[in-house]
Amino acid sequence: MLSEQRGGQDFAIDWIAKAFTEGVTANALRRTLYEDEINAVDHDHGFRLSQVYDGFLVKVEGRFECGLCAEEKRANWKNKKDAIRHLQKFHFGIGEACGTW
Repeated sequence: MLSEQRGGQDFAIDWIAKAFTEGVTANALRRTLYEDEINAVDHDHGFRLSQVYDGFLVKVEGRFECGLCAEEKRANWKNKKDAIRHLQKFHFGIGEACGTW
């Protein structure tokens, strides 16, 4: 798997199949998790998961890190919602069309 070859962490790589059961889309990435989905996660992310994209993140020293990035180039954010654009662009190729232009 490409994410594994690029140095992604196991928990995040495993989450890909769970996150996108009906295709890789922006809506799937932002979907709110059901309680049973949250309870089934066996990795400590350092915070409680609530949306699908949370499963790709881990909290380290008060910041949220991308589990799909290589360790030496791991992107991180103060606010976890800032990870959405990164995940869409750099890991899943989900573009957002601009209706204005």
